[in-house]
Amino acid sequence: AGKSKNITHLCFAGIGSKGSDKKFSLETMRRAVGSVIKYGFSKKFETMALALPEASDFGVEVSYFI
Repeated sequence: AGKSKNITHLCFAGIGSKGSDKKFSLETMRRAVGSVIKYGFSKKFETMALALPEASDFGVEVSYFI
């Protein structure tokens, strides 16, 4: 019988450095996440998981994203 393969891909998207206010840009983060998701769709990934910076790195509360 054939063995199933579990293939893991790691994709990294840079968001640059923090601005003068010591925060990251939400727009930059939105674009980076969009790029990773677009890449995943183009490669026909069945599942994806994202690790994101803390909401406080953007100067907002977690509830801002909900």
